[in-house]
Amino acid sequence: MDGILMCPMNMAICTCNSRAQERRLLTISTNDFKVWHVSEYGKVQMSEASRSHLYTGDSYVVRWYYHVTASGRTLKGEPSKHNVTGRSRVAYFFWQGKDSSVSDKGVSALMTVELDEERGPHIRVSMGLEPPAFLNLFKGGLIIHQGRQDDEHEPKPWKLFIVRGELENEGHLVEVDVDSSHLRSRGCLVLVNCNTGVIHLWLGAKALKGTREVGTTTAQRLMDTSESDIGWKSTAAKKIKKQYEGAESRDFWEGFGGSKNSHFSLLDDDHTYDWTPRIWHMEAKHDSFQATEMMCSYRATSIPNPLAVMQSDLYSAKQPALFMVDSGHQVWVWQGWWPDESSDGDEFSATGSAVLRFNFARRAALETALNYCQIKAKSQAKSLAAKSYKRIEVEAAAVEPQLVVAGMEPLEFTNVFPWWTPKPDVIAIQEKEGRWAAGGQHLVTDILAQLSRTQYSLAELTMKTLPDGADPLHLEVYLSPEEFTEALGMNQDEFYSLQTWRQTEIKKKANLF
Repeated sequence: MDGILMCPMNMAICTCNSRAQERRLLTISTNDFKVWHVSEYGKVQMSEASRSHLYTGDSYVVRWYYHVTASGRTLKGEPSKHNVTGRSRVAYFFWQGKDSSVSDKGVSALMTVELDEERGPHIRVSMGLEPPAFLNLFKGGLIIHQGRQDDEHEPKPWKLFIVRGELENEGHLVEVDVDSSHLRSRGCLVLVNCNTGVIHLWLGAKALKGTREVGTTTAQRLMDTSESDIGWKSTAAKKIKKQYEGAESRDFWEGFGGSKNSHFSLLDDDHTYDWTPRIWHMEAKHDSFQATEMMCSYRATSIPNPLAVMQSDLYSAKQPALFMVDSGHQVWVWQGWWPDESSDGDEFSATGSAVLRFNFARRAALETALNYCQIKAKSQAKSLAAKSYKRIEVEAAAVEPQLVVAGMEPLEFTNVFPWWTPKPDVIAIQEKEGRWAAGGQHLVTDILAQLSRTQYSLAELTMKTLPDGADPLHLEVYLSPEEFTEALGMNQDEFYSLQTWRQTEIKKKANLF
């Protein structure tokens, strides 16, 4: 029962859980919580003032004291016999920053066991995947800083935080590099001038009312932070200054060094943006194809989550991976990369049967994206039934899925994510292959047509970069009968009558293997 109540999908800010048959409402109330900073050198309990400040390079253990109250009425409207306040309970979270070392992550799990005197449930929480129950402890005051807590931090004149969370009690701030590329028209961010104390609350042009309210709450909680936690100058006079996309003040842009570009602005876009982006992991398993939707850990079913998907969803998957991303007005198929064989071994070799499996999965992913867009267009057309037929046609034909490639993603795609960090190693792999251009988007219909080609010239098949979708083990099948005989010295019947090892030798001499 504890596990069910602790980590459900976001439902009434994770403070209640309903029992429909008995018309009961189980209300979860927090009594208190404690936080320990843990490392291989031990554990240190954090003060009440500092316990809401976590660092990406560290791990922490959180002890949560709570109780559950059952209330409600019977079908007859009479008070339920089950109106009771339960005993005090204890649960443990061990939170692990994205840059936390392997040893610190292991220590956090061990320290959780050591601290657990009550034998409560233990919940591992990875940064970026915090459940509602965890976020609610901080009541909108959680701040995740870059780096490690015990490192010496040089004073920063400016700090930038992304606002996360869709409900005020779940709102939290995540520090990122001070760069205007982090601006998102559907979101909010907080730019802090640590010297003057000005907290610039930037509101994107398409940020919804709820998103703006969460941003306001987190900015107000930032006002209560101490000099040591944020790095305020002793003379700083803290105040909140709202900045609206397209009407920012000069002192706001000073924080970015005067830079005003690097983000995909929706300021002049007349579309509505009251929906949640969706993402599916698409993969071939045992001769079948599966598409699994990935959900935000603190999603609320009744509230749009404008920046629900994370870059790590894509890049942490086994490569080469395939994902479909629906941003509402555009659908993309994201294609991963073949890891460098020198570092990942033969398991990821971009030749032979591995390429065949991937090409099967890729074709299925592209066809799925086309079918998805067709169904989505029909749904849009139905919702526009009251409008003119011409308008319905335009809307129904507007969804054209695009292929984007890891390391070469366009700005429109990367801005669907709350933040995006270029991966130099992946970019280098793609540039070495030379198949894709940076920032490119490719029509899925064009890629499918390319994959459906059955004939190539000898010159195309002997280039360093093979034609997209060609079977590297059977390149000869793409030759015309004339070039087949010219390249291999015999016709197809003669060639395929030979033993396999002999065929391979001949293909190697012709540079077709």
